[in-house]
Order: sequence, then C-alpha cells, then structure tokens
Amino acid sequence: MFKTVGVKYSRSSQVYTFMTEFDCEVGDKAVVLTGGSWNVVTIVEIHDKPQLDGGYGYTWLVDIVDRTEYDACVAKEHEGA
Repeated sequence: MFKTVGVKYSRSSQVYTFMTEFDCEVGDKAVVLTGGSWNVVTIVEIHDKPQLDGGYGYTWLVDIVDRTEYDACVAKEHEGA
C-alpha cells in the first residue's frame, strides 16, 4: 500500500505531494525526478491517508537518501580533530 508525503525543494517554501512505498520520516532527504531533472528534497509531511487530487499527475519518490556511510566518514574525520 502506498502513502503520500509532502516534500520541499531547497529553494522553495511550497510543499509538493509525492507517492511512496518507502518507510520514511519527517526530515529525511529523498531523491525525486521532476521535469527531467534529479533533485534532492526534504520530507516535511507524512500523510495518514493518501492525499491525491484527481486532476494532478502525481509521481513517485525515487529513493530515500541513506546517510549512514557519509555520517560515519564525517564522524571518523572529526575524531582526530
């Protein structure tokens, strides 16, 4: 079963709705493909029920960004500082 989430682009205050089957949390970064461009967005809402307006063509989140390796590298880098 899919759900919808509200996301924001880094240069916009508007919330956009996307569909997903991923487990995600508010604050997660996600990858979307819109207008032929890859973008990273921030999840700002997770809807209890899908919120879809029939007159709009919704699309899917591509993936949730896994920062585990990045955060570990940054932490290791700062251990010796």
